[in-house]
Amino acid sequence: MRYWYEYGALLAEKHDDLEEAEEAFKKAMNLNRKDAWPWYALGKLLTGKHDRLEEAEGAYRKAIELDPRFSWPWIGLGILFADRLDRLEGAEEAYRKAIELDPKFAIPWCNLGNLLNRLDRLEEAEEACRKAIELDPKSALPWCNLGNSLNGLDRLEEAEEAYRKAIELDPKFALPWCNLGNLLNRPDRLEGAEGAYRKAIELDSKYALPWNGLAEVLESQNRLYEAVDAYAHGAVLQPDIRPYWRRRYSKLQVHLFADQATRILSTGNVQAIGEILNRLLTESVDLPNALVSERFIEEFLALQLTDKSRAEMLFNALRAQGYEQHARPLLLAFEAALSNRPEMLDELEPEIRNAAHMMFERLMAGSAREARVEVGD
Repeated sequence: MRYWYEYGALLAEKHDDLEEAEEAFKKAMNLNRKDAWPWYALGKLLTGKHDRLEEAEGAYRKAIELDPRFSWPWIGLGILFADRLDRLEGAEEAYRKAIELDPKFAIPWCNLGNLLNRLDRLEEAEEACRKAIELDPKSALPWCNLGNSLNGLDRLEEAEEAYRKAIELDPKFALPWCNLGNLLNRPDRLEGAEGAYRKAIELDSKYALPWNGLAEVLESQNRLYEAVDAYAHGAVLQPDIRPYWRRRYSKLQVHLFADQATRILSTGNVQAIGEILNRLLTESVDLPNALVSERFIEEFLALQLTDKSRAEMLFNALRAQGYEQHARPLLLAFEAALSNRPEMLDELEPEIRNAAHMMFERLMAGSAREARVEVGD
């Protein structure tokens, strides 16, 4: 029986062969129906499968039924509830049950501290983290969790010390480096924040959060192209990237387009506009907003009023690059103004028709100084 359990654990942890691991655990169960360990291992295995979470809970509860003094299934339930099912109250109960069964076991104390941080019960979280450290002073994770508690309590120097202690204990652990970057991400310590985020990325290049933190630092230093690249890395690694970061990413790309297009408009090299669009704009960007941003429209209208041939070149460049559909508010307003046919704008969707009419009226009025279009976030 022990062979099948250990074989299943090896398959799951070393070879990522989950189907074979599940079969091995079930063989172990059949050989000894009173052993809780293979049921616990099965629960842990199924916790990683989003479509089998109810089965994972059932496996943990079977392990508890077979051995009520076994603390690991309670820890597994806590992780399942906290990280997969968002049943935070149940997670707390599970961790506290594991602590009740084995008060000198550091892991449930550490997990409880992390959970209490999420619940914003920071004083309790600090207490749990310090208990975990007392029981296992050489483990990095409770120091990292303690840093989060102290950071939330605005005890920033102590938080930094905790993160650095976690790094000292496990220099190859990316999480405390990322959290240290978050702590240092303020105007007077941006260099340190950038270094911490880059170290986290070096240790775990598939970890999305330090890429997003790095992008924020680079953006605040006006290193916009680098920031876009960092945001893009984070978006690839975490497709369900938090809406806050996606909005920043998209708005930054819009800003870059407006900035670069404005410079090109001022030099007359309008053919390069299409190249900038190809480089900077992705599906995540609201392209119509880029083309009706205040800076871009103001410069475009100034160009139209001072050099209509160059404005027409820009119009043709955008059309040639295949952006006619996206650039409809700008292009149609320009075309309508050239032919003095405002009815052309009626074909636009209602949400962009008003912006196009405003551009048309200002083009016709001939006042670049008043050429401002309000673009919603």
